[in-house]
Parts: sequence; structure tokens; C-alpha cells
Amino acid sequence: MKVNDDTLAVDGKVVVISGAAGEVGSVCAKRLKDLNANLALFDLSENVHSVANSLKAGGGKVLTRQGDMCNESEVRAFFSDVIKEFGKLDGIVNIAAIYKGLKNRDFTTIPLTEWEKVLRVNITGTWVMSKEAAPFMRKQKNGSIINISSTIVHFGAPGLLHYVASKAAVLGMTRGMAQEMGSDGIRVNSIAPGVLPTQSTMERVSESWLQTVKGSAALKKLASPEDIVNTIIFLLSDASRSITGQTIVVDAGRIFL
Repeated sequence: MKVNDDTLAVDGKVVVISGAAGEVGSVCAKRLKDLNANLALFDLSENVHSVANSLKAGGGKVLTRQGDMCNESEVRAFFSDVIKEFGKLDGIVNIAAIYKGLKNRDFTTIPLTEWEKVLRVNITGTWVMSKEAAPFMRKQKNGSIINISSTIVHFGAPGLLHYVASKAAVLGMTRGMAQEMGSDGIRVNSIAPGVLPTQSTMERVSESWLQTVKGSAALKKLASPEDIVNTIIFLLSDASRSITGQTIVVDAGRIFL
């Protein structure tokens, strides 16, 4: 297939975004809507409705659900509604995760309830979203699932063992799902963002630490949420039609894999 602008298009594609009310999720939703994708937004936060309303102002349909992505029946009903509304499902972007508000602490002092909550959302939620979408993608013999991991897996940052463990699991799930679903024409990849200048990050780190991170990156800067979204668009598009089971690091060159 000849590479041209059409292979990078997401025009008309039906894309589900979990965590659509978050900083990266809302940027992703806006950009995809600007590129004429059909969106279905899912988030536990009621703010997902505000995100959807801002997108609807530009015209077109945006399906929205506030719900728990670890609840199988809620997620199953959501995907059923997506198919009823749009007739197909081209991509899922699993962004939802618990990170904001987590305190850095020795792993032996993490409360069991907090450990289980982080793993439930970051691992189980990603699994539930993917498994409930799988039958529809398998039926149409096409689809792209994009999971968001983190470069924290490769650094093993102290104080956030539950988050590190959850994002490492996302990498493993990505590879396993890619093997299982490849024969059905479904691609599964992950993106590992580095440090992003989001509110969640700025609330927990100092400016001097951020400068150190920038200095350690090959490009001497931080990646942005827009950089993550650009990679998502590539993985949703036909330009990535032969890429599956991979992890793309987006961190301005701080780590090389």
C-alpha cells in the first residue's frame, strides 16, 4: 500500500476513549474530533459530560457515558450503545488510570485498600474495556487498541510501587492481547509517556526536578500531552497497519529501548 496522507487519517473512524475527562484524555478527544473522528467517551468523573458538550458545540455526535470501567455490565452496555450509534468500532484508547493524588511512600507502608484500588483501575479497568470491545472488533476483523503505560516502569521510581506495577502489567497485557487478537486483524499497542507537564505532575514535583529531567533528555525538553495524542493518532490510523505488540516511548529521548 502506497503511503500517502490518507493512511494517517482518522476521519470517520469510531474511537472510544476511557479517561476522557482527564488532562490527556480531553486533549485526545478534542484533537480527534477536530480530525472528524466519531467519539465515544467514558469516564468515572461527571466532568466527561462537560468535555462532550464542548466537542458537540462544533457539530456532530459524541456518545458519552459516566461509569466504572471495572464494572463489566456497565462497560458491555456502553459498547453495545457505541455499535448501535455508529455501527462499528475502530479503536479504543485506554487512558483512564489512578495517578493523581497518590502519595510517595515506602512500598511497605502502602495501605492494602490503596494498592488494590490502583491495580483494580489501572489493570482490571484496561482489561475490562478491551475484553468487552473484543467481540465487536473480531466480528469486523479490524481494530486498534491503544493502552497507556509509562516510562516509570523502566525507572522503577521509588514511592509509587503500586503505580509502577500496574503500568508494567499494562505492557504485558498489550503483548498478550496482540498475540491473541492478531489473527483477527486487531492491533494492540501501548504508549509509554515520560514526565508530562500536567497538573497531576506539577502538584507532586519541584521546578528544579523538572529541569533535571529536561536536561537528561536527548531533546532537552519534556514531552507534552499533544505529543502523546499525535502518537495515538498514528496508532489509530492505517499508517500503523503492520505495528502490533509494541510500546512506543514518548519522552523526548530520556530513555532508549
